[in-house]
Amino acid sequence: YILPATFLSQMAAVRFPGSLFAQFVWPIFGAASVVGIALSIALRHTSSANRRLAIVLWLQGIGVLAAWLLPGIGGLLTGGLLVGGGFLCAVQLSLLYGRELAPDHTRYMAGLLTTGYAIGQLVGPVTSALSTWLTHRLEPALGLAGIALFVGGALVWNRQAERQQQLQ
Repeated sequence: YILPATFLSQMAAVRFPGSLFAQFVWPIFGAASVVGIALSIALRHTSSANRRLAIVLWLQGIGVLAAWLLPGIGGLLTGGLLVGGGFLCAVQLSLLYGRELAPDHTRYMAGLLTTGYAIGQLVGPVTSALSTWLTHRLEPALGLAGIALFVGGALVWNRQAERQQQLQ
């Protein structure tokens, strides 16, 4: 999510120079974050944390690709809604899932997840810099971000079954 979240306003300004729309990308992202976390809390009993996390990551991946592939306002709105909607959910569900995976080591899991988040905060801008340096476009970096979200979702989807098998 880091690439589109960071560059949504820039993408809007490039697509719509001089338009007021570019100013509203961040509020859309923020409002979607609030709605997303409210939905996450309301749906907390519908499935396991890892399945909900996988779905959130996949929705964010769709949002990243939408911001890249859909032209005009539609792509940026879809990207802002889906990436923003999953923003806080991904953090909440990652912490919850970490607690489920290692209930006796929640502090360490929180530290590990925070470290992973920090690495993502560094890798995202470096990836975008390389993308714009090599191709003069941000889109290849967005494609990589979308793929990473889809792969991440796939990795956590069945982890609960694997964890239960390890405990037996």
